[in-house]
Amino acid sequence: MPSLKRPASALPPTSMKRPSGSIKDVVSELQNGMQEEDENEQVEVRDKQKAQKFHKMLSSGSLPDHIVHMYQVESKKSKEGARAYQTKLINQLFSKTSDGTYRLMTDKHEFQEYRQVFQRTVAKDTTEAIPRTLMLAKNFHGNEVLLKKAIDNGEVVAKTDTDSNIEYLQFRKLKKEIARGNEEGERVEGTKKVSKEQAHAMADVMSKLKWKFQLTKASAGSGQDPKADEKLMNENGGIPQNIKKLATKAKDACERLLRDGSKLIAQADLQGLVKEGYKTLSTHIQNLNNFLMFDDLPSDASVNKASLENFIGHIAQDVEKFNGEIQAAKARAKAKS
Repeated sequence: MPSLKRPASALPPTSMKRPSGSIKDVVSELQNGMQEEDENEQVEVRDKQKAQKFHKMLSSGSLPDHIVHMYQVESKKSKEGARAYQTKLINQLFSKTSDGTYRLMTDKHEFQEYRQVFQRTVAKDTTEAIPRTLMLAKNFHGNEVLLKKAIDNGEVVAKTDTDSNIEYLQFRKLKKEIARGNEEGERVEGTKKVSKEQAHAMADVMSKLKWKFQLTKASAGSGQDPKADEKLMNENGGIPQNIKKLATKAKDACERLLRDGSKLIAQADLQGLVKEGYKTLSTHIQNLNNFLMFDDLPSDASVNKASLENFIGHIAQDVEKFNGEIQAAKARAKAKS
């Protein structure tokens, strides 16, 4: 993450050395130095609402791991200072939407770049030392030749404690650590990017099917937070109940169409159509079952508003398509009879 250059702070006038026990004076001097430094710096102001959002998500454990690592660990290494780094991180991490809610901006280049670094495999050498006599007896059954061979091969490392003059031996171990971050809440992975035209088409189909996609049913004066479902999904990783009801409705529609299609399987000219529909809708039913039971989307896509709309929207399009084909097939069959 790029860091801002910090202007050199003015040095306080050289003062006579104070007694070492004057802690109060030392603290006062440090505070005065900080005040002078602040006057010469242009410090980025932390957005209060973004900070509240950040700390709420941090305490609930719903922030991606690489963001937490940036805040808690990487900030301490920053030349600009931990607080300045954290302030910049918080301000850049969120974007305020038109409805007043805050969206995680983890798809920004700097966050994605750090995420890739965070997820790389890191190999570390770790050792555990024990006195030579114990090592020889415990691990080499008193075989001095075998122990010497292990030392020569670098498999065992010898070190001498300067205080006690005791020789310690330690096995060399390779420890693999892979830091896997939580999938960020606002990044859609494992799903194709949907164009505006496709999004409008899916919305039209859902409207025809009377599938209403909304994140909350709360109304003014109901005593319920009108953004409760957004908070539930974005901060705690849960799925709003009305979205699950919509998924259940989609699953029922797929199952109903499969039943209707099975009645047409006897017609030879429709077998290809029914087979294709069966394959598509069966996949949707399986994905919907996983979603309803485990809150999982296909291809382990992140669960957020965009991915949910994409998931339900594609099912709606396939339901409408197969339903239209079944109705047309029924009409043709009726015309022949």
